[in-house]
Amino acid sequence: MKSLAIMNTREIKELHKILKKQYDFNKKLDYVFLINNKNRIYIITDNIREINLETLRIDRIGLYMGELFKEKKEFRPSWEGSQIIGKDAKKNIIELKNKKQFAEWMKGLDVEIDLDNNKKLDLDCYLIVKYNKDIIGTGRYNKKEKKLMNYVSKSRRLATVNV
Repeated sequence: MKSLAIMNTREIKELHKILKKQYDFNKKLDYVFLINNKNRIYIITDNIREINLETLRIDRIGLYMGELFKEKKEFRPSWEGSQIIGKDAKKNIIELKNKKQFAEWMKGLDVEIDLDNNKKLDLDCYLIVKYNKDIIGTGRYNKKEKKLMNYVSKSRRLATVNV
C-alpha cells in the first residue's frame, strides 16, 4: 500500500473548495500536494515530481499543512497550514483578547471564551486563532463548555510564557 501519493487535480480542486467554504480562502497555492493514508496533507515544491515515489516507502515529506476529513468535507490546518491560509482567509478567524488567553493557548490549554453570539464565525468548523497580528494555530469551539479547544501540537506547546 502506498503511504504517500501526489494529489490529482480533482482532489486539489476539492481541497480548494473546502478552504473557500471554511475560510473564504481564494488564493491559489502553487505547491505539489501530497496525501498519506491518514489523509494528512503535505506541500512541497514542484521538484518532487522528479522523484519516483512508487519505489520509496515515505510517510511524510515537505511541510505538513493539515488533515483532510473527506466525509465531513472539512480541513484542520496545522500550525504552518494555519499561517499559510490565515494571512489570506476572510472568515472563521478568532482573535484572542488578552495576554492571559494567549499564555493559556501557548501552554496547550483550552481557552474559555464565549463565541455563541458571534455571527461572523461558523462554530461547526476549525477556526484559525490569532493574537495581535500573529497566527498561532487552529482550534475548535466547544459550545457546551464555551471553550476554544486547543489543537496546538505537543511539540509547539510552551511550559512558561513571558508576555
